[in-house]
Amino acid sequence: MPGPAQVTVTRLRGRFRKPGVSVHGHRAIAASGCPRDEMNASFRVETDELQDVTALRVIGELDQATLPALHSKLDPLLEAGTGSLLVDLSDCEFIDSTGLTAFVTAHERLATQPGRLLGICCPDKQVRRLLELTGLDRAMDIADSRDAALTALRDGVSADRA
Repeated sequence: MPGPAQVTVTRLRGRFRKPGVSVHGHRAIAASGCPRDEMNASFRVETDELQDVTALRVIGELDQATLPALHSKLDPLLEAGTGSLLVDLSDCEFIDSTGLTAFVTAHERLATQPGRLLGICCPDKQVRRLLELTGLDRAMDIADSRDAALTALRDGVSADRA
């Protein structure tokens, strides 16, 4: 059995555990009954081009294990240099600090490019609470609906260009 220095422990939804192992020493199982590794396989990011805004729909749990899938879609859009980005969290049940960091970094990168903004919409109650606790709700535009977020992004782009 590994010593304390050899065990990686993470905090997930209020519990400390080794990756893939529950606090009781069993393999981590989601409420759906799927082992954690299988849950990561269901994570995906879909893109939707909406004239001057590109929407990224985050589906599943955004954490360190699924972050590369987000970056594979987000990074090329940040580098493209055109249009604002909307992150739709309507199907995202959980975000850890690495996911939050990705959104902060994207927000900062877009802030240096005239006419480009980052909007976030539709967080569920738990994700919204996390955004409020971390202060990101004050730093970024977070809307309850996709339409409200698109309107805010388009108004912000128009104001910057005027």
